[in-house]
Amino acid sequence: MAYLTFAEYQTITNKYGKVTAEAFDQLEYYAELALDRRTFNFYQLNDLASDQATFRVAAFKKAMTLQIEYLNSQSVKTQSDVDQNNSLTSQNIGGISLSLSPNNQVSSVIPSEVIGVLESTGLLFRGVQ
Repeated sequence: MAYLTFAEYQTITNKYGKVTAEAFDQLEYYAELALDRRTFNFYQLNDLASDQATFRVAAFKKAMTLQIEYLNSQSVKTQSDVDQNNSLTSQNIGGISLSLSPNNQVSSVIPSEVIGVLESTGLLFRGVQ
Protein backbone atom coordinates (compact mmCIF):
# COMPACT_ATOMS: atom_id res chain seq x y z
CA MET A 1 0.00 0.00 0.00
CA ALA A 2 1.34 3.41 -0.97
CA TYR A 3 2.11 5.89 1.77
CA LEU A 4 0.80 8.82 -0.24
CA THR A 5 -1.88 9.16 -2.90
CA PHE A 6 -1.71 11.59 -5.77
CA ALA A 7 -4.68 13.49 -4.28
CA GLU A 8 -2.81 13.85 -0.96
CA TYR A 9 0.28 14.98 -2.84
CA GLN A 10 -1.74 17.67 -4.60
CA THR A 11 -3.28 18.81 -1.32
CA ILE A 12 0.06 19.04 0.47
CA THR A 13 1.67 20.95 -2.41
CA ASN A 14 -1.44 23.12 -2.74
CA LYS A 15 -1.61 21.87 -6.35
CA TYR A 16 1.77 23.55 -7.10
CA GLY A 17 3.60 20.24 -7.24
CA LYS A 18 5.49 19.58 -10.44
CA VAL A 19 4.95 15.81 -10.59
CA THR A 20 2.34 14.59 -13.04
CA ALA A 21 -0.19 11.89 -12.24
CA GLU A 22 1.57 9.62 -14.76
CA ALA A 23 4.97 9.95 -13.05
CA PHE A 24 3.65 9.95 -9.48
CA ASP A 25 3.34 6.20 -8.81
CA GLN A 26 6.93 5.43 -9.80
CA LEU A 27 8.34 8.38 -7.84
CA GLU A 28 6.20 7.49 -4.81
CA TYR A 29 7.62 3.97 -4.90
CA TYR A 30 11.22 5.21 -4.87
CA ALA A 31 10.46 7.83 -2.21
CA GLU A 32 8.95 5.04 -0.12
CA LEU A 33 12.11 2.94 -0.48
CA ALA A 34 14.32 5.84 0.57
CA LEU A 35 12.24 6.84 3.58
CA ASP A 36 11.73 3.24 4.71
CA ARG A 37 15.49 2.83 4.84
CA ARG A 38 15.96 6.10 6.72
CA THR A 39 13.14 5.45 9.24
CA PHE A 40 14.14 1.83 9.86
CA ASN A 41 10.97 0.60 8.12
CA PHE A 42 8.74 2.13 10.79
CA TYR A 43 5.67 2.20 8.56
CA GLN A 44 6.43 -1.22 7.14
CA LEU A 45 6.10 -2.52 10.68
CA ASN A 46 3.31 -0.14 11.81
CA ASP A 47 0.15 0.83 9.94
CA LEU A 48 0.33 4.44 8.72
CA ALA A 49 -3.47 4.73 8.44
CA SER A 50 -4.07 3.70 12.05
CA ASP A 51 -1.18 5.62 13.61
CA GLN A 52 -2.70 7.76 16.40
CA ALA A 53 0.21 10.23 16.33
CA THR A 54 -1.35 12.60 13.80
CA PHE A 55 1.63 14.97 13.96
CA ARG A 56 3.98 12.14 12.97
CA VAL A 57 1.69 10.99 10.15
CA ALA A 58 1.33 14.54 8.77
CA ALA A 59 5.10 15.11 8.96
CA PHE A 60 5.81 11.77 7.28
CA LYS A 61 3.41 12.55 4.43
CA LYS A 62 5.00 15.98 4.03
CA ALA A 63 8.41 14.31 3.94
CA MET A 64 7.14 11.90 1.28
CA THR A 65 5.91 14.86 -0.76
CA LEU A 66 9.25 16.66 -0.47
CA GLN A 67 11.09 13.45 -1.37
CA ILE A 68 8.93 12.93 -4.48
CA GLU A 69 9.52 16.55 -5.55
CA TYR A 70 13.26 16.12 -4.99
CA LEU A 71 13.52 12.88 -6.97
CA ASN A 72 11.62 14.52 -9.81
CA SER A 73 13.66 17.74 -9.84
CA GLN A 74 17.03 15.95 -9.69
CA SER A 75 16.05 13.19 -12.13
CA VAL A 76 17.25 10.49 -9.73
CA LYS A 77 15.49 7.59 -8.08
CA THR A 78 18.15 5.80 -6.02
CA GLN A 79 21.46 6.51 -4.30
CA SER A 80 23.12 4.66 -7.19
CA ASP A 81 21.70 7.26 -9.59
CA VAL A 82 23.16 10.02 -7.41
CA ASP A 83 26.55 8.31 -7.26
CA GLN A 84 26.58 7.78 -11.03
CA ASN A 85 25.72 11.44 -11.67
CA ASN A 86 28.65 12.45 -9.47
CA SER A 87 31.21 10.40 -11.36
CA LEU A 88 34.50 11.91 -12.39
CA THR A 89 34.76 13.22 -15.92
CA SER A 90 38.53 13.76 -15.90
CA GLN A 91 41.53 13.12 -13.71
CA ASN A 92 45.27 13.79 -13.79
CA ILE A 93 47.41 11.71 -11.47
CA GLY A 94 50.76 13.50 -11.81
CA GLY A 95 49.52 17.00 -10.97
CA ILE A 96 46.48 15.72 -8.99
CA SER A 97 43.64 17.41 -10.84
CA LEU A 98 40.11 16.01 -10.44
CA SER A 99 36.99 17.30 -12.16
CA LEU A 100 33.46 16.30 -11.30
CA SER A 101 30.63 16.09 -13.75
CA PRO A 102 28.28 19.12 -13.96
CA ASN A 103 25.68 17.24 -11.92
CA ASN A 104 27.80 17.19 -8.76
CA GLN A 105 25.34 19.27 -6.71
CA VAL A 106 23.46 16.19 -5.48
CA SER A 107 25.16 14.13 -2.78
CA SER A 108 22.30 12.15 -1.24
CA VAL A 109 19.06 10.66 -2.45
CA ILE A 110 17.36 12.16 0.65
CA PRO A 111 17.64 15.97 0.89
CA SER A 112 18.18 17.85 4.14
CA GLU A 113 14.65 19.30 3.93
CA VAL A 114 13.19 15.79 4.30
CA ILE A 115 15.49 15.03 7.22
CA GLY A 116 14.46 18.32 8.83
CA VAL A 117 10.78 17.43 8.61
CA LEU A 118 11.36 13.97 10.10
CA GLU A 119 13.72 15.03 12.90
CA SER A 120 11.06 15.98 15.42
CA THR A 121 8.87 12.93 14.79
CA GLY A 122 11.03 10.27 16.42
CA LEU A 123 11.18 8.34 13.14
CA LEU A 124 14.95 8.88 12.89
CA PHE A 125 15.63 7.65 16.44
CA ARG A 126 18.53 5.20 16.54
CA GLY A 127 18.78 4.52 20.27
CA VAL A 128 17.63 1.61 22.36
CA GLN A 129 14.24 1.72 24.01
